[in-house]
Amino acid sequence: TACEDASERLDSFEKLKRRGRAYTEKPSVRRVTIHLDDHLWKFSLDTISISAKRSRVFISPIFPKIFWRYYNKGWSIASEARFRLLKGNVVEFYVIFKRDVKPYEPKRLFPSTLTRIRSLY
Repeated sequence: TACEDASERLDSFEKLKRRGRAYTEKPSVRRVTIHLDDHLWKFSLDTISISAKRSRVFISPIFPKIFWRYYNKGWSIASEARFRLLKGNVVEFYVIFKRDVKPYEPKRLFPSTLTRIRSLY
């Protein structure tokens, strides 16, 4: 959330200021990454819609190869996502994948004995 992000930025700024490595007297935000919950965005392969203050914003994505690798192997897209605003009206969108892990169940058990061998030095 925005409150957690602001508190993390303030804590790191105060640490830098104590060490004398802060560039300014007040904390400033250079890069903005926005975290979205499931009710703030909708995903389809054609468009990604993000709800803004007054309406929804539609983005037509261009996916890299690694996206298709995970998408085609059966990974599902998680309900949360992030995006970053870049220069030149560009939006960098981070889609988070998830997968249900099945616990390993052995088919057979092999009996074996463990013996202790002492060696003399």
